[in-house]
Amino acid sequence: MNLIKYKKLLSNHIESGFVFYFALLLIFLIGIIIGSLLIKAIDFDVQDSILNFSCTYFYNTNKGITSNFNIFKTSVLFRTIFVLIIYIVGLLSLGIIVPLLIFLQGGVLGFNVGYLINSYGLKGFLVSIFSYYPQYLLYIPCFIAIGAFAMTMAFKYKISTTRKVVKVKRLDIIDYTIFIFIFTFIILVGSLYEGFISPIFLNLLI
Repeated sequence: MNLIKYKKLLSNHIESGFVFYFALLLIFLIGIIIGSLLIKAIDFDVQDSILNFSCTYFYNTNKGITSNFNIFKTSVLFRTIFVLIIYIVGLLSLGIIVPLLIFLQGGVLGFNVGYLINSYGLKGFLVSIFSYYPQYLLYIPCFIAIGAFAMTMAFKYKISTTRKVVKVKRLDIIDYTIFIFIFTFIILVGSLYEGFISPIFLNLLI
């Protein structure tokens, strides 16, 4: 793999497709806000059900599985499925779906953190910092980048800051696949933390 080539290609992609990166980041943040506010709008039983399907830790412990390796495997499965969906969306030129997927990821993060704070107060806030923040330092930029690459594959045009419609060069499938693979690998590094370190802090709540 020509690292210099792909480094330059990534730099050019960020520059030319900046509107995609900015829009997806904004959508992700809106998802976090709405996800956290959702806590106040639904009852505890519904909150518990959503948490069990949106958090790998609670998903496994609810089934009586406490093995860190199993939590790691669940995280890998969830993240891989998410990336695969976005990858396919890009290939099928269904880029309009990408913002929704990114919004849902932000909503999940906002809901999970909001749940911990709402249920456990200051203790939940402190635990959420150490159980979510580190891996999401990797997840968020990778989610945004993967989404931006998928949208570039799906759309031939973008609206510039001057409101002019300009062409965005589409990547070929090989380059697109390689970038998705690279960012997926980084996400899976985050899954290591989510599987083996995060449970240490989340166990403090039980």
